[in-house]
Amino acid sequence: SSGINAEYGGAQVNVVEPLWTRKSSEISEEEHAELYQSLSGRRDNPLYTMQFAVETPVSIKCVLYVPQFMPQFDLTNISNFGISLYSRKVLVQSQSPKLLPEWLMFLQGVVDSEDIPLNLSREL
Repeated sequence: SSGINAEYGGAQVNVVEPLWTRKSSEISEEEHAELYQSLSGRRDNPLYTMQFAVETPVSIKCVLYVPQFMPQFDLTNISNFGISLYSRKVLVQSQSPKLLPEWLMFLQGVVDSEDIPLNLSREL
């Protein structure tokens, strides 16, 4: 399995597999809603979900959510907006505002790449 294994006393107690690494046909609307709510801090469900993977030229797995209601935000303070950046399933930067243009700041989601270094957050 490609998830994160936790063991206790030599026995596996859980396997956590990031939602964006799974096939979209295997993910329920409820699971998408839980991830969206966790990322956005909101209680509503996403209006639209887009999940995709690209292997060339860079390996990227991504899930993006469009909220039902557009959040109110000030473009002079965009630190609380953006999508989360992962490298090999390890969080590099939460709510990275530089991954999307300002006019897409309403999107929530995750981008994970096997090809970016873990120290990329220093450059962002």
